[in-house]
Amino acid sequence: MKLRWRTDFDKQAIVENFDKRGWMKAQGADDWNIFWATKESVRMIFNPDTGHRLGEAQLLNHFPNHYELTRKDLMSKNIKRYRKDLEKENNPLAEKDESGNYKYLDVLPITFILPGDYTIFVEEFKHNPNSTWIMKPSGKSQGQGIFLVSKLNQLKKWSGGPKLFQPIPLKENYVISKYIDNPLLVGGKKFDLRIYVLVTCFKPLKAYIYKRGFTRFCNEKYTASDIEFDNVYIHLTNVAIQKHAVSLLR
Repeated sequence: MKLRWRTDFDKQAIVENFDKRGWMKAQGADDWNIFWATKESVRMIFNPDTGHRLGEAQLLNHFPNHYELTRKDLMSKNIKRYRKDLEKENNPLAEKDESGNYKYLDVLPITFILPGDYTIFVEEFKHNPNSTWIMKPSGKSQGQGIFLVSKLNQLKKWSGGPKLFQPIPLKENYVISKYIDNPLLVGGKKFDLRIYVLVTCFKPLKAYIYKRGFTRFCNEKYTASDIEFDNVYIHLTNVAIQKHAVSLLR
């Protein structure tokens, strides 16, 4: 029996790959084995009001509630919750060094979520007044809305005034993390690694790492000088940003 597929957005690469495998396009709304769906469709399919459950021969390309890991604010909360759970269990993975830092779970810089964590962020900032922080909108991608902070008055300017200090939520949460200002460099430039991982099951966890990936580079050499805080071609490796660098347009 040939596999039947559905998709709710037009991606030529997806459709061509399905066709190359000899899979058939599903005709009915529920007559499919593989549904390559948008995030919104996945939420609708698993809406409690619909009572829909996947059949044994049906697969989706997103897990329900996947945004618990893919949104920056929720990922931060879940990592912190995971650490606390391990500490309660006296799990060796939660062991700390003499400075109070995690030995094995040091995978996340000191991070707060604004505006809710503003007060405790200020306390941390006062303990390290010369530190640099990076602000990121929780639900955006491609480097949108990211900027560096080294003074508290920069947050006041960003928030548009005193509203940040009132119990009125902003339109979108931001995460603010301690900036890694001494990063590993290649040729004097910041870079990151894009690695692809396929997760087929969470309980038990089954994950596969694809053998190929790629590296993203900044186009300008790194400096920690606050004069260059606004230079995204030094600090952000996102392709959507770096492709506009002057060095590439010459």
